[in-house]
Amino acid sequence: MQNKLINSNFQAVEYVSGCLSRGDFAALENLVTQDALIEIKRNISTFTLHQRQELALSKEDIYFCFPYEIGIMSSDNEKKEQRFVEITMCYHVLQGLKQLNEQGITPPLNMGILPEYKHKLYICNYRFIREFTKGVADQWTVNIVNHFRPSGHSS
Repeated sequence: MQNKLINSNFQAVEYVSGCLSRGDFAALENLVTQDALIEIKRNISTFTLHQRQELALSKEDIYFCFPYEIGIMSSDNEKKEQRFVEITMCYHVLQGLKQLNEQGITPPLNMGILPEYKHKLYICNYRFIREFTKGVADQWTVNIVNHFRPSGHSS
């Protein structure tokens, strides 16, 4: 069960980040909440082409992930009680990790301070939400996307 959940959210990160890098917002209509999509479009409109292209991630480049926060929420409406679960996932990404692994190269543990790796490291936070109200069939959707470089390096 855990491997299936991790694999599916890795696929979601790969797909969403790829769509964002191409500016294909229409493909995200049912995968990203409307509020998040509005903010993402506004933010990405300020990116250079190179910055936008760097948003695309490969699931094979994720070397570490963990659930940062899990929240269970319910509505205060007495007529219809709604229940939601939110999971904020944190992904550590080394762009090109798949190719390094294929070449038999293992990046050093201190790669974050080495100049040849610093510009390839990203931290990505994705928050997923799903309604678990009795009688409601829902799917996980993304309501927050955040990519940044821990080195503060910008292109």
